[in-house]
Amino acid sequence: MIESAPKSRARIGRRGGTVMLVIFAIQVVAIAECPIPLDGSLFVRVERGHLIIDTSAQDSVTVEVSDSGVQVEEQCFDDHVEINGVVPARIYGRPLDWRITVPASVNLDLRTFAGSIRVSPTDGNVTARTAGGSVIAGDIGGSTAMITQGGSILVGNIGGNAELRSTGGGQIEIEGNSEAKELVDASVFDLFKAYQKILDAKSFEKDYEIEITEMSVTDRIQYILEILNASESVTFESLFTGLNKKQEVIVTFLAILELMRLKLLRVQQTNHFETIRIYKSADQETQDAILQDYHRTMDEEPPESSFS
Repeated sequence: MIESAPKSRARIGRRGGTVMLVIFAIQVVAIAECPIPLDGSLFVRVERGHLIIDTSAQDSVTVEVSDSGVQVEEQCFDDHVEINGVVPARIYGRPLDWRITVPASVNLDLRTFAGSIRVSPTDGNVTARTAGGSVIAGDIGGSTAMITQGGSILVGNIGGNAELRSTGGGQIEIEGNSEAKELVDASVFDLFKAYQKILDAKSFEKDYEIEITEMSVTDRIQYILEILNASESVTFESLFTGLNKKQEVIVTFLAILELMRLKLLRVQQTNHFETIRIYKSADQETQDAILQDYHRTMDEEPPESSFS
């Protein structure tokens, strides 16, 4: 089973008609909770990081941040919740995830200036904007506006009006409105071709000093499974969105190959050389059992080396 970092729950203090929570650089994963009405709205504004929205909550908003150096402010009002995040420059290069759990009936207004946005199926309206990543969502009961400057957009059925715009030329796909197509397994050749295309499309800076990335294959395995458990499937290229170092791209690709070897995901496409999609192939219980054996095996081997 994947072990997470210890968590600290901060107390929420009330001032006037609102509740304000501020967390400053604590030494563990930041976590906070705020009540919200079922017909309320959630506003999220963060400088950097991937927004992962889980719509399984009952009557509250829970926020978890993967890096303890982030400053989080959560304000609770009678009809909405506001979450703002400040990311210090010293941690800009680290992978950063914002995991937010919210009721499915709540309207969502989400914005990150450097990262992807992923939303589980929801009954409310969804506005999602990112300057540097893809937007992936399940079925949306209300209206939606999704805008990205550097990625693709994938969404399920939409119950209301829709504005979908990718100014960076990324793919836009509404799964619920697409004709059913038979999927075929992607070959290793297809996978390596897609990987090489990603490498060619990115502009990596040529560093004259050796840099060691903090990202490991184990980290990316956990990240990919968390995304698949929330979204059911993603495009192959979306897993590389926001990665600006060649080492991080390599580690992510190795994690995909390892998950394929463990039979925890399947890689398919409608036709050869078309968009590759990644699907989970095991439930949470099976994942935990397989990963427990995997980590036990890893512990018996020499430590995993970092890419430099």
